[in-house]
Amino acid sequence: EVPPDIILQKNRYVFEELSTCIPAGTKLTEDELTLILNSFLNGLSRNETKFFVRRYYSLLSVADIASETGIKENHVRSRLAKIRKKLTKFIKEWK
Repeated sequence: EVPPDIILQKNRYVFEELSTCIPAGTKLTEDELTLILNSFLNGLSRNETKFFVRRYYSLLSVADIASETGIKENHVRSRLAKIRKKLTKFIKEWK
């Protein structure tokens, strides 16, 4: 299991994929985004953190996450969408 603060490693792919969660017009440095992501992960449930880390840090596909967790791909997509929605709200409230 990867601890939430591992996201401190600045993986550009993670930032690119999660960029849709950043509200339009919001300007963040990579350092600010790293701080936000760490704070966000610390506020998630253990299960949500596992999904987030598997997808956005380990870069596993939805199919791989479904296979690892034993749940359907649609359920994985739904969970990830809810987590991204929470992240968008978290970023809006951060500033």
